[in-house]
Amino acid sequence: MPETTLILLKPDCVSKKLAGEVIKRLEAAGYSIRGAKVLSLDAALLREHYSHIADKPFFPEVENFMSSGPVIALAIAGDNVIEGVRELLGPTDSKKAAPGPSVETSASMSWSMSSMLPTPRKMPRSS
Repeated sequence: MPETTLILLKPDCVSKKLAGEVIKRLEAAGYSIRGAKVLSLDAALLREHYSHIADKPFFPEVENFMSSGPVIALAIAGDNVIEGVRELLGPTDSKKAAPGPSVETSASMSWSMSSMLPTPRKMPRSS
């Protein structure tokens, strides 16, 4: 079933110049890029995106990391893309992930379920 999901290439992925490799892997898996934007995330947007953990004691660390540099937001589409991206990433807990390049790449990615949205949210303008 065709779906669309949001992938965030996090600041360390961007700074380590891994974005091209991540995109290459997503496209090789048969997914299409529907949109892409480089963003600097502010506290309000991070609290909204991570609302499920915003009240946790570790959230300030997440907020500091995610605002430490630019991220690349990708809208990725394809059949069963949400499940497929999870399989492609493997465990996002580095203690559970197999060693090798996939750990570095998957540790630099995040996703949220946006397939239920009728239309993509308007992304804020980057500064």
